[in-house]
Amino acid sequence: MKKAINEKDELVSPSLPQFPIDSDVYVYSGPISYNNVDKLRDLILTKKCDKTKTCILFISTFGGDADSAFRLANCIKQNYKEFKLVIPCMCKSAGTLISMAADSLYFGPKGELGPLDVQMSKRKGGDTNETISGLDIFFALDVLTDKMLNAFYHFNSILQKGTRVAMKTSLEISAMMVTKMFSPVMEQINPLDLGEMHRAMNIAQGYAKVMASHNFKKETIGTLIGGYPCHSFVLDENQAKQFFNSVYAMENWMLSVKEQIPFLEIPDNVGQIIDLTAAPMGKEEQK
Repeated sequence: MKKAINEKDELVSPSLPQFPIDSDVYVYSGPISYNNVDKLRDLILTKKCDKTKTCILFISTFGGDADSAFRLANCIKQNYKEFKLVIPCMCKSAGTLISMAADSLYFGPKGELGPLDVQMSKRKGGDTNETISGLDIFFALDVLTDKMLNAFYHFNSILQKGTRVAMKTSLEISAMMVTKMFSPVMEQINPLDLGEMHRAMNIAQGYAKVMASHNFKKETIGTLIGGYPCHSFVLDENQAKQFFNSVYAMENWMLSVKEQIPFLEIPDNVGQIIDLTAAPMGKEEQK
């Protein structure tokens, strides 16, 4: 029988297609968290693989924890000779980190990756459920810096053209006016938050360098981490070819699996981890 961690076997059609020989096929739908990843790792380790087979992982996730993403990718690489990642729909953030460890990527019509920017809790009124992107903070700083410089040059230009004050006095007055105008905004910036965000971005970059397979173009790491304006930026199959060497459309049997497993279309809120090759129909002799 199929092994479904959260006992939602009724959500998986019993008429699944046959799978390629010498492959283990898994489904991961939900957050990249320690508990979810540990369940899939247990399924893999129970098989006592000897690196003679291929791991084919269907993934659907909005992202999660970078440490957990590394644990999962590392477990797959240590137990299988080849790692194929199938992306029917969303594979964001920490999911993109996992994709960097795969030997090949297979995109569905709605498949998409996203930037590797770190998501962190937004401290506001004691509510830490809302998250913000590391890109948001650094982008806001860039915008604020530009506004301050433009205001400074604007004030100094007006003083130089409309008065006879000395240059030194003009610069001092301009600086004072800019400070008074922007200090209420600058006071809201917590240096500890900036340091924490910078450290988290460095952690993501460190994992990316360690996990990256031959399929990933390592010179593009900087772009994937900080080259996009927002966390939700869509990296579809064509965009992914900028970063990966082996990018393909989903094969027919993969599309059939997607059609019969609803929570591959939208990531599960809690987490669904399934070993599809445990089903009797899960093997196909390739000719």
